[in-house]
Formats: sequence, structure tokens, C-alpha cells
Amino acid sequence: MERSSIYVGRGNELQLLRRYADQPNQLGFGAAYNHFTKWLGFRSHHDAGQTMALAAYGTGQYDQVTVFSSAAKDFECLLRPPVLPSGDAPEPSGPLDEYDLEAARVLQAEAVRDLIHEQLGIDIGPGLQSCENPTPLQFEVAWLIQMQLQRALTALVRAAVAETGIRRVCLAGGVALNCVANTIIAELDDVEDLFVQPAASDVGQSLGNALWAHHRRPENERIWRMPTCSLGRTYTDAEIDAATRRWADRISVESIDDTAAVGARLLSQQEIIGWFDGGSEFGPRGLGRRGILADPRTPDSKERLDAVHKLRAPFRPYAPSILADEVEAWFSIDTRFTRTAAQAMASMLVAPAVRPEKRRLVPSITFVDGTARLQAVTHQENPRYYQLIRAFDDITGVPIVLNTSFNASGDPIVETPDDAIESMLKMRLDALLIGRYLIRAR
Repeated sequence: MERSSIYVGRGNELQLLRRYADQPNQLGFGAAYNHFTKWLGFRSHHDAGQTMALAAYGTGQYDQVTVFSSAAKDFECLLRPPVLPSGDAPEPSGPLDEYDLEAARVLQAEAVRDLIHEQLGIDIGPGLQSCENPTPLQFEVAWLIQMQLQRALTALVRAAVAETGIRRVCLAGGVALNCVANTIIAELDDVEDLFVQPAASDVGQSLGNALWAHHRRPENERIWRMPTCSLGRTYTDAEIDAATRRWADRISVESIDDTAAVGARLLSQQEIIGWFDGGSEFGPRGLGRRGILADPRTPDSKERLDAVHKLRAPFRPYAPSILADEVEAWFSIDTRFTRTAAQAMASMLVAPAVRPEKRRLVPSITFVDGTARLQAVTHQENPRYYQLIRAFDDITGVPIVLNTSFNASGDPIVETPDDAIESMLKMRLDALLIGRYLIRAR
């Protein structure tokens, strides 16, 4: 069973170097993180990003706890995988997290409780039912697993680089969406180039399977680059027109000449808008084709998004989209990091620190620890979105907009023009920019 593997890629060949936690009674990085996520009161491994956010509020109270042993050749997760009582049924052949059983949640949380009690003699209690109003204890437990993950991944990468001499690192799997850990890896002197597949979780297998099938044909060249994750279909003016007619009784529609300029003006006036442009993106991030945009200069943007539009927990941050040529002026990174993490920055997969003197200028995207999960936008990759941010900079002197994915709480990111109009109304956004139209609710 494959959970944590290291491959060496040379030319067109991949060679397995080492595999960790591949036995039925072992846990890998993602499964261990999921156990802690369940103890914190979240219901699904999809909430791992919230665990990462909570960790920023921790102080290191449980720093003496070890979750992962050495991440070199003898890597091991010290959490004991719980076994669900099975009665007459045969026992499962793997850890419970692989079965997505609600009944397993209590036992997964109990494994976390047991580990901390064994190592510190402290009983943190059974798994919690909710993380709606997190407590200091939840902050500390989230900090523990995040810090342990960062240390283990860093050691794993360094060991692999030392053994192979290869300093170009590619990450995939759900854990590779942990932008805080990715930032630390990109900062390593051992690493000169970091690539993270934008849809790094299990959904990315569809792309890998398609490429595998393509490469099985000998006449096909085994080279494919991913200059953008905007792999979805685009929609014609006629399709957008048809959608506006279907919603005509609930919206007003205004034709405009320059969506980027209009969008920048609305944002500068503190309106919160839906932005729909081009083909949808492959992966969990809205990166300028399907986004909800807001002014980063006022805390009111985050407060409104949390309370009215996105209905998100206040402890979760929002991300900035910034002009790529302004990144070093606004973030505490150097040219080396910019070069090493260029692709990760373009995909919102690293979270460096905002420069201290700039934080007061962009409070709605600066997290409690001073970081932000940035997206560096280039004119080449997304010209219209780049033009919007440039126009906003011309108005405000700030080359950044707040960007969050275009979806209501619990919904997938919008795909079609009808989705966009429906979500704008559902979330009570101030406006929607789509095609050549500015749309508002009646």
C-alpha cells in the first residue's frame, strides 16, 4: 500500500527510491494529520486546511510530543492505528481512515489522546464535537501536528536530496496542499526548485491517469508541461447571454467595455464581487478565473466575507493575489525564494511572511502570524486578472486584491455562467463580473 514514497525522475523514467508506512498497521503523514483533525472536532479529512490555520494560534505547549520518528530510512508514525470492533465481520486490512466511517472518528481521536498521554502524562480528553469556537487547547493540539509534520517532511526532503544529489523537488498528495510546510521546504538551502501539482490531492489522479494513458502510445512524446491549471472549458458570449436571460427576473445586467477597470473601481469602493473569466481551474483553488474578490486594505472585507458571504470561521485566513513583479516588495522573501518557489507561488501553495511595514496596509489578508498564502499573478498566465490588479494598484497604490474561491459554504467552485449567477445571489455579493457584463441582484 502506497502512502509516502520517494521517486527519482531522470529523463522519461521514474524509479522508486524508498517507501514508508506501506504496511496495514501503519499511518502515513496524511492519515496522522487526519487523526488530529478529527480530535479537533472536524468531521472530514477535507478540513485539514482548518487544522493548519488553527496551528498558527498555538504557542508550542506540546513541543515535547513526538508524532513521527526520524524521517530518514526508519521513518515511522508513532500513532497507533485504531481497530474498529467488527463483530463477526472480518477486520479491515488497513487503518480506519481509509474507510471513511463516521464510527472511526471517535477511535481516531482516541489514538491522539493516548499518544499525548503516554509521552507527557497529560490527558487532553476525548475528541471534541466541534471547532466552531476553538479553545486554547485546540490551538495547541493543532500546533503540535502541524509542527511535527513540518519537521518530518523537511527531514525527509533533506535526506532524499542528500542521497540522490537532486535538488529539484516535486510534491504530490493531499499533504502537499499544506502551504506552510511547503514554504519551509522552499526555504531549504538543499532545494533549488520546488514544484507542487496544483491539484495535489487524490483528485489529481485523474490528470495522472490521463497522462499515463497518453504515454502508453509509443507515438506520443513523453513531455507535458503545466503552465497553467486553467484546464476547464471557456464559455462563449452567447452562452453567457443565454444565462443572463434565464435569470432576467432576478438580476440587472449592464454592458461594460473594460471588466478589469470596472472591477478595480468596485474593489476600491469596498464592494465584494464575483469574478468569472476564462476556463475553470483544476484543483481546490480559485486562481483568478473563478474568484470572489475584495479590497485587502480594510478588515471589513474579511469580516463581511466571514459573516455574510462565505460563512467561514473567523480563525481562517483569506489569500492575496499579487502582481508577480511586486512580490519581493510586499513579502519577506528574497530572489532565491522567488525563483525556487515560482510555480508554488503561482498556485497559492506557499505562505511566506508579509513584510512587517506592509501588514497594516493589507489587514484582511495578513494572518495572525503575519503570513499570507499568496498567489503571484503574471500577465502571461492570466492577462485579464493581472490587468485588474494593476488597475487596482493604480487607484490605491496596493498591487494586491483579496481572492477566495467562488463558492458558497459547502458548494463546489462555480463552473458555468448559471452557477456564477446563482452563487452571486445565494451569497449576496455586491456584483458579478462575467464576460462583458456587470451583474447585480435586483
